[in-house]
Amino acid sequence: KVNALCTNLQETVTTYPQVGIFLASYMFFFAGVNNVVGLASNFLLEGAGIEPFEVALASAALLFFSVPGALLVAPLMKKMPVKKAYLICVFYWVAVSAVGPFAMVGDAKEAGKNNNTEYEFFNPNNCTLEQQETRTTVEPKGGAFFIVLIFAILYGIGIGTAFPISQSIMVMIIPGGKEAGYFGLKTVAAKLLAWAPALAFVTVNESLENRIDLAFLVIAPFFVMALLTGLFIDLDKAQEDIKDTLHLRHGAQIGARELMKEDAAIAVQVEETVKSEVHSL
Repeated sequence: KVNALCTNLQETVTTYPQVGIFLASYMFFFAGVNNVVGLASNFLLEGAGIEPFEVALASAALLFFSVPGALLVAPLMKKMPVKKAYLICVFYWVAVSAVGPFAMVGDAKEAGKNNNTEYEFFNPNNCTLEQQETRTTVEPKGGAFFIVLIFAILYGIGIGTAFPISQSIMVMIIPGGKEAGYFGLKTVAAKLLAWAPALAFVTVNESLENRIDLAFLVIAPFFVMALLTGLFIDLDKAQEDIKDTLHLRHGAQIGARELMKEDAAIAVQVEETVKSEVHSL
């Protein structure tokens, strides 16, 4: 299996380069998509200041609206080329992931000695509660939950469109007879950078105090890279590269066998008809 994976990977560079370009775009694209839900939950609790129950409602709205997002793909692909639909989907994610953090972030306020509100914490050095510190709290903006709900719907629609469009392109450009291997390669591409957005989020969040909006913004560059890489995909060239392998597709073989059965049945009927005509003479 490892050798087959390496062989398929080598073919994406030498024999089927358009598949390699798409997988590179797909790698960045799904690095962002696969992390947006987890990072958004953290951001909403710490950066937007909304309650855990409201975060759960927003998550439910995201999942629900992924269904109409998936249903939008078919009419979208009927009106435009598949590559254009894919690029529009990725650009949609660029826009939503760039605007969302600033639209949903709450108001950070300091609470402590500066505003006569005291917070005490346990001091391990002397085991007393004497030392005090100033803490930063986040309060949601007016109508914050409705803004969060709108972006949850937008994220849901984006997730719903991302999977079927990517799947459609993959089906169009992989060589016949190697479907399982190339879809395995697609799964590997989706996981290669899955760790990167979360690491970038934590790094920025720890480095920039009280700027969790900028930490959540780190998802956007992954979509930008997916968009830039996707511009170089040539689906016509990809289909030209695999045209000699299409007869090896599993569906094509089944169709050929069924056609042969139908031809054989017709030939038998013709032969019987001819025999009956001869006997009648």
